[in-house]
Amino acid sequence: MMNHEDEIGLYFRGFFLENNSDVIKLKDLGINFKLLDLSSKNPVKVYRGIKTSNEPPTSNIKKIKSDFDNNGNPSNYRYPVYLFVFRHQESEYIFCCLPNVRLFSYIFSSANYSYFKFDLKNICSSFFMLNDSPNITLTRLNGKLNYDKSDSVTAISLYGKNNLQSNVIRKFLQLYPESSHTENPFEENPPLIEPKSCRISYNDNIRAFGLNIDSAGNFSFYLFDNLQFLYFYEILKFAIDSNAFIQADVSPLKRSVLSLEKVE
Repeated sequence: MMNHEDEIGLYFRGFFLENNSDVIKLKDLGINFKLLDLSSKNPVKVYRGIKTSNEPPTSNIKKIKSDFDNNGNPSNYRYPVYLFVFRHQESEYIFCCLPNVRLFSYIFSSANYSYFKFDLKNICSSFFMLNDSPNITLTRLNGKLNYDKSDSVTAISLYGKNNLQSNVIRKFLQLYPESSHTENPFEENPPLIEPKSCRISYNDNIRAFGLNIDSAGNFSFYLFDNLQFLYFYEILKFAIDSNAFIQADVSPLKRSVLSLEKVE
């Protein structure tokens, strides 16, 4: 049964950090993290803590608790911070979840971290070839449209319950601009649609979870409760199985995140 502490209702930004040789130690981050009991056999750990900061909220303003000074001005904002810790191919990774991205520099002082991301081309390739995806679907895709030599159309956005399984979209990808394509258009170089951002959704008819992703390694999502991290893990497994969990070229903190805005 979910208790009151499990209820969150906040919009988060997230970043994957590699933690080789335990460079990132939870006790050194200045937050009293608590390991959550998700009642799951999944080989992941989720920690929750509170970061107190005078950095004003950029979103979630009404849901971030704070103190007030004698003039009625807010201070000491109390931000919930989550760390999703898992191992893959003998390395440990931390997915840091923040309701305010400006907190990152306060929590992680070093600028020399290795960031990881999802390769959206491999993600889309897997969805295109997937015959049956009862729980995980691609519900949004924004990308650069290649092969239009007239440059009249340079970008395309797809919205739907499962875009790349749609007969209309699959027909378009296989025929545009001509029919001499590989079986999987996302394996062409360049692909017909070069993905820039997307939204992956997990829905088991009981609960749902949506993860917004861009090609630089920025992630965002709305977290209703702690148990949704189990759905996040299912999406992560899909990315790993798709050979789409790779090192980022640059820090995602330096890239624009307009494509991550909530659209659904």
